[in-house]
Amino acid sequence: MTCSIQKIRAVFYFAFSMQELAEGTELDVLYDFEAQDSAELSVECGEVVVLRCLHDRIGCSEWWLVERGGEGQRGGEGERGGEGQLGYVPAAYFDKRTQTD
Repeated sequence: MTCSIQKIRAVFYFAFSMQELAEGTELDVLYDFEAQDSAELSVECGEVVVLRCLHDRIGCSEWWLVERGGEGQRGGEGERGGEGQLGYVPAAYFDKRTQTD
């Protein structure tokens, strides 16, 4: 499935399935995002990240804390002895992962 098709799915997914998400859920990244400060995490379309929190530090659900390359994830350049890279990314940039490699 291409990223452009996933973008359409993301709108419906985000609106109807947010309650199904929990910490540790694997998410597919739907869009490239470039971090603007040290609290954010740059991600690329097609990457897989792990959800760590459904809101930012002030409780805004439009930004999610995610981890890339941490323990429990396969592959990825961010792996560093079980510790991944953490940062906030806009919530609309993700879809729940439906398959594992």
